[in-house]
Amino acid sequence: GAGGAGGAGGAGGAGGAGGGEGGMRKFGLEDGDGVLEFELVRGETCATRRQARYPLKLMSVGSTERSRAAQEKGGGRTCAWVFMLGHGGGIVSGDRMRMRVDAREESTAIITTQASSKIFQSIHGKVSRQGMVAKVEHGALLAIIVDPVVPYARSRYIQRQKFFIAGKREGKKAGSLLLIDWFTSGRHACGEVWEADYLETHNDVFVDGQLLVHDAIVLDKEDKSGLTVMERMLPFNCYANVILLGPRLASISSRILSDVSEREQEVLERTGKGQREEERDGWDGLACSASKLGEDGVFLRVAGRGYMDVEGFLRHELDGLVEECGEELWKRKYSYH
Repeated sequence: GAGGAGGAGGAGGAGGAGGGEGGMRKFGLEDGDGVLEFELVRGETCATRRQARYPLKLMSVGSTERSRAAQEKGGGRTCAWVFMLGHGGGIVSGDRMRMRVDAREESTAIITTQASSKIFQSIHGKVSRQGMVAKVEHGALLAIIVDPVVPYARSRYIQRQKFFIAGKREGKKAGSLLLIDWFTSGRHACGEVWEADYLETHNDVFVDGQLLVHDAIVLDKEDKSGLTVMERMLPFNCYANVILLGPRLASISSRILSDVSEREQEVLERTGKGQREEERDGWDGLACSASKLGEDGVFLRVAGRGYMDVEGFLRHELDGLVEECGEELWKRKYSYH
């Protein structure tokens, strides 16, 4: 299923983004805090509230002329883009960033980054932290397509995120969520491969207040298993967890389930049950699995020999998002017009 490591506390327990929807109303703007609210205004999604305090910065980018033209003809949607930026090019030891996001009814919002989130070396054991609490109302789509976390050698990092999705009601569609949460093995150019001291990520998804997903990953240098993190993780250097949920992503979720099932069957036919995928001849550098999530969602896990292997796979599988967002995600992500 889509469960995780379990046993980890809520998002507020370790400097996360706050505890539940009640925590959103009490959210105060302190250093590293950010608030985003998206609304549909005259048929176009806008970031009606955008606030952040150092070291976090939020840059809003409007819809392209192409997506607006498609929307006016009735053949597409517009979406609001917001880039999360960090002063200094990464998250330094002891920094804490937390976001509160509200996607109002029928809005379409994308939150992304300009580059990978670099986690710098821990000083005196201090932990770098990021957190998010997001609410997705009826008919809205919130897509979190940030670049992967890159934990440097001797870094310590904790990330906790909670998502509250409105379920289907009479006359109203459920909210929809796309979440890409991924990380790499470190700075290969500097000879660093799985040398972070500690990395922990948590993702919780609630639908109408009921917990649907709790997923957690912990990589601890002091783990008592007798194996180093490198020994446990190689030959993979990039891991991604992808959650798609809601009616606006149902067709993509269905295709992912089908594609991964076909891939798994192909691997079995080539290698048999006694051989792992990464050991087979002609391996393409990927291992993946997918499980159905709720009525119309999917939980996709991807491990890759390198970042580009995983990114290429995700680009292919998420290609259909152009119909919901009015533009191709990765092409728009790296341009500002």
